[in-house]
Amino acid sequence: MVASTAEKVGSQLHALRKKQMPFATAAALTKSARHVSTDTGAAIGDHFKVRNKGLRKSFTFKRAEKKDWPKPRAIVHLKQRSEFMADHASGATRKSRDGSSRLAVPTTLVRRTATGRITKAKKPRAIRNRKKAVVEDVNGTTVLRVRKGKRAKNQAGIFYTLHSRIKIRRSWPVEDDASTSFARRYPLEFDRALLAAVKSPRVRAGRFTSGAGQAHWNKANKAVRAAK
Repeated sequence: MVASTAEKVGSQLHALRKKQMPFATAAALTKSARHVSTDTGAAIGDHFKVRNKGLRKSFTFKRAEKKDWPKPRAIVHLKQRSEFMADHASGATRKSRDGSSRLAVPTTLVRRTATGRITKAKKPRAIRNRKKAVVEDVNGTTVLRVRKGKRAKNQAGIFYTLHSRIKIRRSWPVEDDASTSFARRYPLEFDRALLAAVKSPRVRAGRFTSGAGQAHWNKANKAVRAAK
């Protein structure tokens, strides 16, 4: 009698798991994508000096849908305002927008605000408009320099180096960071999603009343909670 009950419970559980697999998979992928977007953003500080805290919130995600079963997918991607970071992940060569002007790279004389921004007074155009500003060649590099004036308070020196193109090396292992986060997050999120999906239609509705089945899910739920 006990054996036959266990066999019945086992077949019910198998059928429920199979039926709820599309929902559980999509739900787990979506929750994992949320974690990956947060974890990967937080890891940016491991590779760059982060002046702007908003940089850690560079990612967003698109949820997975169960209607796409058997190949649902959630997509983690950079927000539009942070798309410039992609060059650091793949490596790139940046050119000026119009192809004729030059890119200005700030030196240490250009101090940033606490959020990492360059104030309007220290931007290239503002520096270029100063009376003592000149563009000249220094040891083969074109620079934007402000010559020393009569007033001691006038800051002098090289504010920007000017380039026709800038090569950005690959320095951000974002795919590795994302993969590490996903591998850590997904198994637990899948267990949670499948547990909730199977319990919802039968146990909570009172249609799955087997003591063995209830004990099984109580044990599974306890294990999931302990892993939080």
